[in-house]
Amino acid sequence: MNESPTTAKEQYELGLCYFNGEGVSKNENEAFEWFKKAAEQGHLAAQCELGLCYLYGEGVSKNENEAFKWFKKAADKDHKYAQHNVGICYGKGWGVQQNINKAMEYFRKAAYQDYAPSQYSLGLHYVGGLGVSQDIESAILWFTKAAEQGNSEAQQSLGMYCHQLGLCYAKGDGVSKNMDKAIDCFEKAAKQGYAPSQYRLGLSFMDGWDIPKNPKKAKHWLKEAADNGIEEAKKKLEEFTS
Repeated sequence: MNESPTTAKEQYELGLCYFNGEGVSKNENEAFEWFKKAAEQGHLAAQCELGLCYLYGEGVSKNENEAFKWFKKAADKDHKYAQHNVGICYGKGWGVQQNINKAMEYFRKAAYQDYAPSQYSLGLHYVGGLGVSQDIESAILWFTKAAEQGNSEAQQSLGMYCHQLGLCYAKGDGVSKNMDKAIDCFEKAAKQGYAPSQYRLGLSFMDGWDIPKNPKKAKHWLKEAADNGIEEAKKKLEEFTS
């Protein structure tokens, strides 16, 4: 390369090339140096990458304080990935005193920018009552937002907690009994591939548990549950063909 890049964008991109070994030999030390040059010029993504280098000791000695400093610089300029990382640092006490409320504040900032990992983290905090009052419905809301973006962890959590909330509505456990809401919850969980909800829906539509019978839907959900390993669902399916 005849001329060294001078703009922050070029420096950042060269850092990525060295970090990933694209077009040049992989060299984390070189990547760190170029990220640093770009970060010092105010390049937000470079500041975030520099923070990651410090956090994991890539191309530089591990330093959680420096990692937090650079994440925070970018986060305060509304860089959502950096905001998420600041949330993690506050949650773990990495480079800053642990503060769950501050972690929630930064996860929320990134979540409102549609950053799926932060949406998932918010869901977990609402499930566990960490920094907020426990609220399964709010957890489901954030799991849903993350799941719709393809976040696999959120999709799994959404299935499980929708099923639990559905059971609460079905039984009137901690909430007023409401079968319409219960079925909505079971359907949302079932669509995420959560087998217990698929089985429960199949039984509800088969036997008319507080909803009209619907053999077609019953067969559909029982088959889905059976395909996902629910043995009882296989037996119920046989009742349709016997």
